[in-house]
Amino acid sequence: MVDSGIKKSIISNSSLPNVAIDSDGPHYLLKYRIVSEDKNRFSHWSNINRVNFPSTSLGNMPYTSSSRIHLNTIGSSPETIFIIWNFPQEDEFDSDPEIAQYENLFSLYQTFDIFIRWNENNAPDNINWTSWKFSGTISAYSFSTLKPDPLPAPYNYTPKQIQASIQIPSEIKSFDDRLSLFKITHNI
Repeated sequence: MVDSGIKKSIISNSSLPNVAIDSDGPHYLLKYRIVSEDKNRFSHWSNINRVNFPSTSLGNMPYTSSSRIHLNTIGSSPETIFIIWNFPQEDEFDSDPEIAQYENLFSLYQTFDIFIRWNENNAPDNINWTSWKFSGTISAYSFSTLKPDPLPAPYNYTPKQIQASIQIPSEIKSFDDRLSLFKITHNI
């Protein structure tokens, strides 16, 4: 039989590169080559293949709001703001199998890009947010940052509110709603 010796290879999430993103959405750019079992022969590299990645902002996708995650703690001490969270586990996934499939995919992430922005007051309709700033890539379900007092120019105010966005790690460290797993706002 011609196909009897074919072996399948599965790439784990931890072995994948960071997600790339463009106007067509999040994706991976992958290429491969085939190696013989005795490792003496190699194929040429394949063409670069685009593998689309689901956006977290499409329709009824999971984690697009904080109600889909378990915020264990969000708070602030005199100088530090901290957030601790957990994602739903398998027995808590959505009853819709398609959404549950994405929830399973997103729950496997253990590294996150963190973006934060500040506001000068805590009124719900206030639109004076600073721009999103990359704060770091973490390998934990918690994040903390120091409160600025005051913010540097051009803002020059002491913030009263913080918003954090926890994102799927990306190649280019810029805020993108299509990669945001959840956002949380906290009055300080």
